[in-house]
Amino acid sequence: MFDITIIIPTYNRSTLVGQAIKSVLSQSYDAFQLLVLDDYSSDDTCEVVSSLKDSRIQYIRHKCHIGFTANWTYGVKLAAGKYLCILGDDDYYDQNYLINRLELFHKYPAAVAVTGAFRCIDKENRFIRNSKVPCNSVQTFTGQKLIKLLLGYTGEWFNGATLYKRELIDLCWDSAIRAGTALDLAVHIQLSLIDESLVVFRPEPEMNLRVHPEQESVSNGLYLAECAAILALYLWNFEPRIRKTEYINLFRNCFTKDINHFGRMLWYQGRRREAQAAFLTELRIDPFRFKTWLRYIRCLLLSS
Repeated sequence: MFDITIIIPTYNRSTLVGQAIKSVLSQSYDAFQLLVLDDYSSDDTCEVVSSLKDSRIQYIRHKCHIGFTANWTYGVKLAAGKYLCILGDDDYYDQNYLINRLELFHKYPAAVAVTGAFRCIDKENRFIRNSKVPCNSVQTFTGQKLIKLLLGYTGEWFNGATLYKRELIDLCWDSAIRAGTALDLAVHIQLSLIDESLVVFRPEPEMNLRVHPEQESVSNGLYLAECAAILALYLWNFEPRIRKTEYINLFRNCFTKDINHFGRMLWYQGRRREAQAAFLTELRIDPFRFKTWLRYIRCLLLSS
């Protein structure tokens, strides 16, 4: 029986996935199940994984490309550990990542997740920056404090730096996957809205997030802004409990901010009709945004 399942979904990342796998194999805590899920890569990922020759690796190569949501889901359904984490195929852990999070679960058995800070690095493993942290020592988050952490007001709750209680992931996963590319945010929202939900945050960075030119977030800022806007609107409609809690204003402010940012980017590129549609979408979530009304009217007048 495994205490922890680590899932590494991968696709055409043979130059980096080896480091991700090695960072798991070198953990100071070794009672884990490691699932490497290859989404029908066309590069030499299979050869890279096979060359590691470690019996703890369970390598599964799909017979066709199924996409990241289905690949993640495949791993969650196969997971046998009491706890679960998902590691990007271009990221990697520090040696004590698992044991430090597991110890916090033992200290706070009611926790739904243990997360923490992370480092941003480049393709050559050079340090860029540390993530934003909400505290200087280990701290628990519940209620409004947890929602603020979730939405990035006080810190960064990143799925790649999180160890989850698997039974709770199982409960919310099938519903969360309807959010598509917002899957991780949908999971965090559902976990946060569980009554008396508690998340533990460790401020020391023990996970390394790769930032490199192949990522859409680096190469295409407008595309990223569009994704954030679409996801914000989808989650607003997707999770009705958001609008039935005392945290509604926190969610509303976060989602409208993402949509407004996309609208302004479209405006600056001269795409006024599309900007107009974005601002109108924002106003449907919050009709009392005076500056957005002004932007919408300006788009309307200049597009006519």
